[in-house]
Parts: sequence; C-alpha cells; structure tokens
Amino acid sequence: MQSSASRVNENVDAPSNSSSNYAIRLNQTVQAEIASSRDQDWFSVELKAGQTYTFAMVGTGAEMLQGSTLTLIGKDGRTTLAANDSGLPNGHALITFTAKESGTYYLSAKGSDGLRGEYGISATEGRKAKMDADMLAGLLQQAGSWSDTRGEGTVVTVGFRQSSNDDEFKNFSRFTDQQKKIAIKLLKGVEEFTGLKFKIVNAQGYTNDASILFGNYSEKDGLGGFGYYPGEEDGDHRAGDIWINKAGSDGLDFIQMHELAHALGLSHPGHYDATNGNRITYNNSAQITQDSYTETVMSYFDGSATGDKLGKILTMRPSDMLALQLMYGANMETRTGNDTYGFHSNLKGIYSFTAKSQATLVIWDAGGRDRLDLSGFRQNQMITLEDGGLSNVAGFRQNLGIAHGAFIEEAIGGWGDDRMFGNDRANLLDGRAGHDRLFGGAGNDRLIGGAGNDILKGGSGDDRLLAGPGVDRLFGGGEADTFVITRGVDRAIIGDFQDGQDQIDLSSLNISFAHVLKNAEQDGKNTVLHLAGDVTVELLGVAKLDLDRDDFIF
Repeated sequence: MQSSASRVNENVDAPSNSSSNYAIRLNQTVQAEIASSRDQDWFSVELKAGQTYTFAMVGTGAEMLQGSTLTLIGKDGRTTLAANDSGLPNGHALITFTAKESGTYYLSAKGSDGLRGEYGISATEGRKAKMDADMLAGLLQQAGSWSDTRGEGTVVTVGFRQSSNDDEFKNFSRFTDQQKKIAIKLLKGVEEFTGLKFKIVNAQGYTNDASILFGNYSEKDGLGGFGYYPGEEDGDHRAGDIWINKAGSDGLDFIQMHELAHALGLSHPGHYDATNGNRITYNNSAQITQDSYTETVMSYFDGSATGDKLGKILTMRPSDMLALQLMYGANMETRTGNDTYGFHSNLKGIYSFTAKSQATLVIWDAGGRDRLDLSGFRQNQMITLEDGGLSNVAGFRQNLGIAHGAFIEEAIGGWGDDRMFGNDRANLLDGRAGHDRLFGGAGNDRLIGGAGNDILKGGSGDDRLLAGPGVDRLFGGGEADTFVITRGVDRAIIGDFQDGQDQIDLSSLNISFAHVLKNAEQDGKNTVLHLAGDVTVELLGVAKLDLDRDDFIF
C-alpha cells in the first residue's frame, strides 16, 4: 500500500505565534492555506535532544502556493533557528535540524514574496522528508505550463525534428520509426488521464515546426537525454524540446517518458541533475524518503532504493499522474464503462495480463463498476483498491497502482496467500485459493474467502461475508452484516456476531431453525452449530439460549 505520511487539515486559520493550538507530529503532514500576503501559520513540534529532523513545506492542490518560506523557531517562541525558501525544487522549503535541547519548538509557514495559496508541511526524523500524496505532486510541478489556465486542458503540437543547426548537437539524428511509435504511444497514455490533447505534425515524416520536438543526439556525456520545460528558453533551444542520447540509452520507453514529463512541466523531486557531473545516489542526493520510480518517473532511483521491486515501467507513476492532472485537468471520459483490468480483461494492451506480465503500471479509470482480476498469478500478493494505492502483484512490490481519484470496486486474488484491501465504495473482494486475509473497509462490501484458511473483516458498512472450504474466521464489523454459509464450508468461526443486528444466511443448506437448535451446543462462552454436510459454524461470545429464528436466513 502507499507509504506516505499521515495527515491533518488546517480547518481554522492557525495563529502566527506560539499560542497556536496546531501541532505536527513526526511522520505527519498538515494541509493548510496562506490566505493573504500577511498570513503566517505556526505549528508546534516536539523535538528530542541529539535527534536530527527534516521539515518540508510544499505548495499543493488546485490553488497551490508557488513559493514557500519555512522558519524553525526556538522554544522561547522568538529565536529563529533556521529558515529556508529554496531547499527543494521549484521554490519549496526544506530544513534539516539537530536539536540540542528537548522540548516544544515551532514551525512558521508563509508564502515567499507575499504569495498566497495551499500548501503542505511535514515533519520527519532523519535527513530526508516524508510527504503525503499532495505534497509529492506539488513538489514535481515546475511553474511552466502549456495551458493558460491551471487545471484546464489544451492542445499541444508535437513533431519529430527534421534537422538541427545547433552546434551543441553535431551528432544529431532523426527519430527512428520505432522511437516515433513509442513516443506516440506515450502521448496517447498522457491523453488518457489528463486534459491534454496532442496534435502530431507530419506524423509520417519530420518537421521543425511544433511546440514539442523529439530528436536524437549522440554524446558520451553520461546522460540518457534531457527535456526543456514549457516556456523555458535557453539560447537556440526551445521550450518543449526533447533530446534522446543514442550513446547513453536505447532511446526507448523510459527515457522518453521521463523527458516527456519534463517537457510537460514536471521536475525532478530533488535538487539533482545528471548534467552537473556529480555521482548521484539515493543516500547522498535524495531529499525525500519516497524518491524512487515507485512514486514518480522523475526520480533518478529505481524502486530498490525505497525497498520496492518494479518490473518494466509501462505508465507514469501515481505522483506524476496527480501532478499533471492538477496542471491540465483529468480526462473524465477514459474508460467509463464496467472494465476488467488484469486477467479475463475486456481491454487490450497493457491492461490485459498474462502469467508473465510484470504489471508495473498505474490505472486511470473515470467511471463504471470495475474489476482488478489477478487470479492468474501464483505468488503471494498484497492488493489494495485505495485510490493512489500501490499493490504487490506478480512477485513484485509496489508495482501496480490505482491513480489518485480513480476507483476500482472489485478485486480477485490469485493462487497465493493474498492480503486484499477495499476502499470506501461497495467492494467485492474474492480471495480465491490460498490462505487469504480480506479487509473490506468502508462501504457495503461482499467478501469471499475461497479455498484455504481465510480471515475476512468487513469493516464499516452492511457487509456480506462468504465462508469457504477450510477454516475461515469472519468479522463483520460494526453494522448489520450477513455471514453466508454454504455446503462447501468446513469450519467458519464468526468472531463478532451481534444478536439482533447481524444474520447468518443458511438458505443454501435447506435446513430449518429447529435443525439448527437441535444440532447446536454450548462450548464455554461460545456456541457451535453442527449443520448439514459436516458444516460447522462457531459463534464466539454468543450463548445458545440467545439465538432465535431472526438471527438466520433460511
């Protein structure tokens, strides 16, 4: 699942002094707003002597603060211990501080040069900041954009460079047909989740007349390529130029994806760049804990840097998608029907899986009741339907994602021992084979354990929990839940049956309430029901005398 900091919101404007009742804890973020040029928000934070901490401030959301100034104030509420307005890319702030004394310190947040807007602030122990999803997306957004209005789409012309008069690129070459095919595929992928539309100029040939131009060069400069931001002019280079180094890369998928994101307005998530000649590593160069391809293709570090394992990256990652949607809007016409992703898919291409699929992609889906079918994988999996969440599937870790703001309602597990998590919609979670653990979360969910010794937890909502072969443990949660028992059940242990609220569905067994009572026995504080076909149901904490016909469905 997504590893981001927990968060709270500034519901009432924070005071601009030490009287503030807003506190930020370690590994927590606060989402807030600078409402005027004079606004300044204070947050208290508890620090321990000898410990090193990192504090970050980043513009977020639709009305993001474009410049951040963060100040650390001492225990006296007056002394400035550190201040920063550019420690992170794109005018965002970062402070790393080692406390000499334990106690309550204060963080003061304001807009640089009187700017206003929404922002997030985080506190982390150590020398790297941990951020929530909104901060990660805000960090990536460079000021330039092809759209005149933030959050709205636009049409951008794209072409494949015909020639170059730039002396810097003496080894210029045109894009090959294979490179062009990949570029067009990437552009279509961006169109799927944003309001951007790309108009290809002379798609079968070449041109020097387009907003975004792709070209090759060949230099042993250590680079895979580079791209210019929207609005960025540097000598003869134009905004949107994308250059792929044929000597430094294969010129194919990932490098093009990274440089295209630059050309659309995304930056690296840290102050590093291969052009400066320095050796860049996660330990020495990353400024945030989540700086890897797991969250963003704008990173320089693969998933192993953050403890993850990714396959071949087929789409942009969660933070990239959210950042570009904030800049250009979301495409709400993409896959609005009832779609199945994975096995038995009604879709084509990367969304239709085989047993050899590496499933390293992020799904954007604009509507309908949709399914994530992972039934063909034999590995143990962690599957989450949370928007912005990342799942461990096909033997990888944090590889398969659901974009922020996208909702998939159903999931089917595979042959292994799976953990499955729902979202706040009415979910269907089907564990299939293996010893699975299913967590419905909010919403009126339907949980199916399948074969194996499973644990089913419905969470909030009126849930239906279906036991299967093996020894299953069922927990409905706090509302009116239904526990479904069929002839295939060996032993079902119901852990939280609420008399007068929950029900046990025995309709498929063709038995009566009299049969249930006749074959029920008290076992300490629990009641054990011996039903038709060697089906056993154990009700924890329920007395036999408390059972009546209304507790069952026949």
